[in-house]
Amino acid sequence: MSTAKFITNYWLTISSNTNFTNTVTITIFLKKNADNTEILAEANQINAELIAEGISTKLDDRPKISQGIKFNEYEQKGVPIRLVICPKDLAQGHVE
Repeated sequence: MSTAKFITNYWLTISSNTNFTNTVTITIFLKKNADNTEILAEANQINAELIAEGISTKLDDRPKISQGIKFNEYEQKGVPIRLVICPKDLAQGHVE
């Protein structure tokens, strides 16, 4: 059974009847030593909203791991939904 959840201005249809991680929120930092507090704050907010709705999720905020490695890791694990938060998308008011 799928449920529709309204999360930060987006509709997601996610099955909540599974025991595995349904979503992963991946942060992308353009510069490793830059101030990434805005990206981390947004990622934590989205992750908290997903958890509050009963959706199994994980926040991957490792700064020294490239986005390609993060994407591959969760593809290999079979995580069906990936939310990507990067500075360019955040400036435009959306996430990928």
